[in-house]
Amino acid sequence: PWWYESEDAREAVPYLVKALAHSDSDFRFAIFEVLGEIDPQWTRGEGARNAVPHLMKSLSADDTDVRVAAANALEIIGPGASKAVFRLVKLMADSNSGVREAAGDALKRINPRWPESESAHNTIPYLVKSLTDKDGNVRIAAIRVLRKIDPQWPRSEGARSTVPYLVKALTDTQKPVRMVVREALKQIDPGGDLRDKF
Repeated sequence: PWWYESEDAREAVPYLVKALAHSDSDFRFAIFEVLGEIDPQWTRGEGARNAVPHLMKSLSADDTDVRVAAANALEIIGPGASKAVFRLVKLMADSNSGVREAAGDALKRINPRWPESESAHNTIPYLVKSLTDKDGNVRIAAIRVLRKIDPQWPRSEGARSTVPYLVKALTDTQKPVRMVVREALKQIDPGGDLRDKF
């Protein structure tokens, strides 16, 4: 009857935390209940920290629900999941709005000042590359994240290299995409010198 106080139960914590990236919400709820019984402070323990690398891998899963679940689990772990900041920032440019929202919530909980972190700044080349993505939602998200991380990003060489792709995106069927792309082009190429070439 006191199974939750046993050493075996405590040793199961990292495996249970890893399973929080499961796509089934009922399954995840059951895991949260078990973790709470074993250790109400499990989010601050070594078991949670040891599971962070596994949850980080799950952020790259093809299944949208798995990516959301992994981000939610990292949010619950909080500051102990600081190693995940780089991947979560990249996820802020995901094609799925639910994933982007989950990543943003996780970042706020892990480190409210995440835009100033080295990990966030290390994602800039990836985000700049995302400006050429076929998906308009990805391009919009990437621009918004870049603005949060570094107001100087339009002056980078990587940003200038995206101009031809952004010019093509001016014909996107979605008006919000065209508006954000126009704004990005104004920041990257205020004089229109680069745009004249395309």
